[in-house]
Amino acid sequence: MKLSKHDFYFGALLSLLVKTDIMPAMIEEDESNKVYQITTHQDYHFYAKYVSNAFGNNKDVLTWQFQFNEAEVKRIQALYPNDYYLFAFICGRKDLEDSEVAFLTIEDLQKCLGVDCQTQDRRIAVKVGMSSKYFNICGTGLNRQEQALVIKRDARGRLEDLKSGGHTEIVG
Repeated sequence: MKLSKHDFYFGALLSLLVKTDIMPAMIEEDESNKVYQITTHQDYHFYAKYVSNAFGNNKDVLTWQFQFNEAEVKRIQALYPNDYYLFAFICGRKDLEDSEVAFLTIEDLQKCLGVDCQTQDRRIAVKVGMSSKYFNICGTGLNRQEQALVIKRDARGRLEDLKSGGHTEIVG
């Protein structure tokens, strides 16, 4: 059996989860995303997507664009308002080193994707300044930087916040 590129990205997510004392089990997969079940003080499902490279010409700000087709959007909308879904956006870098993961709750994801948008395909952009401690996340529903969600860049800290009922800030 040969490994594909997505195996490396999802393997990195699994490694991160295990390092934070979370033991995942895969319950569903396809080429563009995977769903894992994890158990902490309660069961969660992680819906994971990856982008292998940031884009843009600005060396001080990295941006990853995550695309959601119509079927994915409908599936996510059917999940809402289940509190037990978390979304992991794996933000890859060219040589895999220094890749990062941004974690969103289902409420965060719904805000970013936009519930009432007319377009069938949606997107989420994860942006980070090189020295920033936070990701700025916007998308089809929060299209302007002034409306971006602000979440911790430190994956371990973000997961701890989520496990203890933490929340996400909205800028603007």
